[in-house]
Amino acid sequence: MTRKIDFLGYFYRAFLVCGLAGTAAALLIGGRNGVLSFFLGFVSIGFILYIWHRITAQILKPRKARLVLESFLFFVRFGLIAGLFYAMIRLFAVSPGWYAAGLTMLLPAMVFAGFAFDGDAEVNGTETKEEG
Repeated sequence: MTRKIDFLGYFYRAFLVCGLAGTAAALLIGGRNGVLSFFLGFVSIGFILYIWHRITAQILKPRKARLVLESFLFFVRFGLIAGLFYAMIRLFAVSPGWYAAGLTMLLPAMVFAGFAFDGDAEVNGTETKEEG
């Protein structure tokens, strides 16, 4: 019997669960400013993850490369994202500690997804058969 398991599906679900749990904890401990700061950090790292995922998918597509243009756009995107985050932190009353806590939600999500993922399943088109 073979099963197909999507590790990214596990990861994104774990990321969402960690973010919601962290937001609830920030509400209980940090109050309104803590929730806002944590949620902005969580959304920021989620947006960076989404951009990274899209760029990686574009790079891995087999097509004629426009290396100079794509490299330039890669750095422009991250420059714009960094400028947006800087402006967001300056304009809103964001607590740097809670913002950093929101940014770190990527790490527990990776750990939880790694524990939940069954390595004996089909991954990226390679099948393994289970005994039983």
